[in-house]
Amino acid sequence: SGLNGRAFDAGNALAIDGRNRIYITGQTASNNLPTKHAFQSSRHSEWDGTDAFIAVFNPSAANGNDTLIYSSYYGGDGDEIGRGVAVDLDRNAYIVGSTASTDLETKSPVSVPLRATFQGGGFDGFVAKIDTEADGNSSLTYSTYFGGNINDRVEAVAVDAQQRAHITGASN
Repeated sequence: SGLNGRAFDAGNALAIDGRNRIYITGQTASNNLPTKHAFQSSRHSEWDGTDAFIAVFNPSAANGNDTLIYSSYYGGDGDEIGRGVAVDLDRNAYIVGSTASTDLETKSPVSVPLRATFQGGGFDGFVAKIDTEADGNSSLTYSTYFGGNINDRVEAVAVDAQQRAHITGASN
């Protein structure tokens, strides 16, 4: 799978927390991305498409297998690209990017997310919050589309002390 019949993986953004753990997001066309405590354990994009991913590493772990502390795919039937990542003081990762999927999982702990459905055009932006200390489906705590009826993408994210995500990107 991937470009020209080869698997394609790219890390597009990283953040480092106060204990030097590394948070990476990007895109993958691989079917065997190592996952750990994942809310999505396999690639959902069709054919040679890409899903976004989030991976967290602790470079000071005693052995190689212990350096990966969290990893999950994030995607639907279309292509996703993880473009930005930030981390808060509670080790929540915030990933943003673009999606062409109409079936991306959306989620909110209090009510419906800002945009529960794909808004149109070729792609929308997305914003997701992941509790990297949780396990399985409960680790995805918030997910929303972000866009209008043409092409939109979220390219960067910062998070403040009150766990509010501040995003920037582009919209047609």
